[in-house]
Amino acid sequence: MSSMLRELVLLTSLVPVAACIDDGSSPDTSETEEDLTGVGIASWGALDAHLDLGPIATQTCFLRGVHGSLKGVGPGNAITEAGAVISMQGDRWDLYTFHGSGPGVSGQATCIPYTANRVTMMSSITGPVSVPATANRQCFLMSVRSFGNSWSENLANGTPPHAQIAVENGNWVLRSTVVNNDNPDGEIYGGHEEAVCVDVPIDGLYGWQYGAGGSTLVETVVPAPDAGWACGLTAISGVFLDTWDRPGVEAAPVSGNKWTLTLAAGKGANVRCIH
Repeated sequence: MSSMLRELVLLTSLVPVAACIDDGSSPDTSETEEDLTGVGIASWGALDAHLDLGPIATQTCFLRGVHGSLKGVGPGNAITEAGAVISMQGDRWDLYTFHGSGPGVSGQATCIPYTANRVTMMSSITGPVSVPATANRQCFLMSVRSFGNSWSENLANGTPPHAQIAVENGNWVLRSTVVNNDNPDGEIYGGHEEAVCVDVPIDGLYGWQYGAGGSTLVETVVPAPDAGWACGLTAISGVFLDTWDRPGVEAAPVSGNKWTLTLAAGKGANVRCIH
C-alpha cells in the first residue's frame, strides 16, 4: 500500500499544520491532534480509508481541498468510483477517500462549530438543486465523487468538469457539469457532488474565484494578521489525473494566520472564507 497522509487538528485560532507522512514501515500512520474547540482542519489521503472528524452535534464539516486522480475506468472498461467524500455516519462526521482506478486521492476538510438549520444537497444529472438563501445561510461543497471518467477527462466541448454551489436569484444552487455517459453498457453515470449549508452568524466574509493557467497558482485569500477565519470550497473544476500527494485544489491556513489557495495547472476553484 502506498503512503498515507493523515492530519486532524482542532484550534481556537488558525495555526500552521504539520503533515505526518507514513513511510510504509509501520502498519499505521501518525496523527496530530489537539483537544481545543473552534475551527478544525483535517487532511486524509491515499487509498481507500476513513477519518473520523468528530461529532455532528457540535460542528459542520466541508471540503477545503481535493488532490489526486478521480479516474474511474479500469482495465476492460470496468466502471469504478473515486472521490473525496465528507458525510455524516451515525453521530460522527467522516472523511472518506477512495481511489477507483487511479493511484489515490486525498481530501482536506474544514469543520466549524455551527449546526443550526443544516441541510445537505446532492447534485443530479437532471439539473440543478437548490435551497433558499436565508440571511445567515452559508454553503460549501462537501463531496466530489467520480463515476467512470466524470472528473478525469474534459467534456465533449473541451471544457473541464465543474461543480459549484452559489447564490442565484435568492437561492443557493448546486450545479454539476461533468462527463455523464461512461458505462459501456449504456447506463448513465456522472459525478455525485454534494454540498452542505448551515446558519453562521458571520461578521466577515471573503469570496474569491481563481483559475490556474499552465503552472501552479498560489493566492492569498485571507491576509495576515486576520485570525479565526474558516475557508472552504464552493466550486471546483479541472481534470484530476495526478497522484494524491501533488498539488490539486486546496485552501489552507499558513503562518501568520492567513489562508492561501493552491491550484495545480488547469484547475479552478471558488473559495469562501467566513469569520
